[in-house]
Amino acid sequence: MPSNTYYNLPTTKKDKIFKMALEEFTNNSYNDASITRMVETLKIAKGSIYQYFNNKKDLYFFLIEQVSTKKLEYISSNVKFETSDFIELYKQILKIGTRFDIEYPTYSIFLSKVFSGNHDPFKNETIDSMKLMSDNYIKNLIIQARDNGQIRKDIDIELIAFFLTEITTNIGRYIMKKNDINQQKLVSNIKNDTLNIQIEKALDDTLELIKKGILA
Repeated sequence: MPSNTYYNLPTTKKDKIFKMALEEFTNNSYNDASITRMVETLKIAKGSIYQYFNNKKDLYFFLIEQVSTKKLEYISSNVKFETSDFIELYKQILKIGTRFDIEYPTYSIFLSKVFSGNHDPFKNETIDSMKLMSDNYIKNLIIQARDNGQIRKDIDIELIAFFLTEITTNIGRYIMKKNDINQQKLVSNIKNDTLNIQIEKALDDTLELIKKGILA
């Protein structure tokens, strides 16, 4: 994680470093992402970056933590927690997560690349760290719903959280595969009416599957 030197920088400078680093790792694989390219664009000394972060991996994991946190905070600030229906609450989370992807396409593409694990030498470590954040977030909602009598108490909370986390983090992959598009095309075309209808149906079918299972 960043040093105190980084946190003591003016907000505008921190934002510039964050934005440039995010673009570099979004547009390139981990191995191809270049600190040199970043500092040249920022017009700062290369050594400055290493005053703020221990190494390239440190910067990469900082981006993952920051972007994941921003998405969870965005969801929390937009979800109407007063609803007593857990399925409705979970549907809100999925839809608001999709809205986040529309409003912050660079964040969305970056997270998708991390989850894909392509060309990432820390694949298991990065995916596990992101899923842990999502898992903890969902687990708290499950506990509240179970206490309110909406979720069965005979099923392990860890299993339910794992199941829902996998859905939350992979629903986008299903939509991309179904429509034969990649993350960039999904984000750029997500306002398309036809695609929106398909996304809505995928979310509704997912929730129906959670409520009723797969048996006829």
